[in-house]
Amino acid sequence: IISDKLLQNAYNPGIPMLILGIALIIDGIYIRFSRTVTKSFRDLRIKDYLIVGFAQGLAALPGVSRSGMTVSTMLFLGVKPEDAFKYSYLAYIPAALGAVATTVLFSKENIKYVVSNTGTEGIIIAVVAALLTGLLTIDILLRLAKKRNIYVIDFVLGGIAIVISLLALL
Repeated sequence: IISDKLLQNAYNPGIPMLILGIALIIDGIYIRFSRTVTKSFRDLRIKDYLIVGFAQGLAALPGVSRSGMTVSTMLFLGVKPEDAFKYSYLAYIPAALGAVATTVLFSKENIKYVVSNTGTEGIIIAVVAALLTGLLTIDILLRLAKKRNIYVIDFVLGGIAIVISLLALL
């Protein structure tokens, strides 16, 4: 019965919610068991940094989180969660500069369109709001990364997402 419902509701928003819930639970399990081994940055080798760089490059695919890729890869390599988050934010700098350079080089018409329709003050307000929100979020995530039981959040949110998606599908 459930498989028939899944086929009938292929475009139902419950499907992505179900996938998200399952992914959160898998992530929670991963986080729970990845905390047994902890390395510092000094323990990493060039090979490890290449793996992290490759993972970050995969985030160019639509829907893939850059920070999620770098943090989860570093956790997989045994890096302490708080160090993985810090490195992920540092690794963002060249990625962001590359994105800005690519946009300036290849999307000049889009930039002109946004500036002409939004105005300079609108862009400044958006950048400042994004900066403040980003700094606050980074602070919260770094604090959470230090806690030993952050994986519980994944289990709870994953369970909620699965229940909601199943209710939407039935």
